[in-house]
Amino acid sequence: MSVDISKYLFHLGNIDIQPKVSGLKWSIMSIQSADSGRAEDGTMIATLVARKRKLEVSYANLTPTQAKAILSVVCGDMFFNVTYYDFLSGEQETRTFYVGDRSGNWYNFNIERGIENLQFNLIEQ
Repeated sequence: MSVDISKYLFHLGNIDIQPKVSGLKWSIMSIQSADSGRAEDGTMIATLVARKRKLEVSYANLTPTQAKAILSVVCGDMFFNVTYYDFLSGEQETRTFYVGDRSGNWYNFNIERGIENLQFNLIEQ
């Protein structure tokens, strides 16, 4: 069975401008307790504390206004809601995330041509 992912939304915070995401990489991280590690015989000993999602997001061909709206969310409050299609649940979900590093490029350093790309990582709270 195939999933038509085009019907699912990616919504970042509460911004009115929602340019289409050009790239979205989903991953899940397993968080272990502080006393996890390898025993003397090399066997891994770990206690799973949580599983957290990470989304690597990229936008392309943005106007300065669109970039400002996106950055107002990811540079504003520490935590914010993101709605996206979750691979593990197979459903549209809204979860709370915080942002990692943010970066972007101008088209040939020309503000009138806009922003070539804007990228950042979202990590589940």
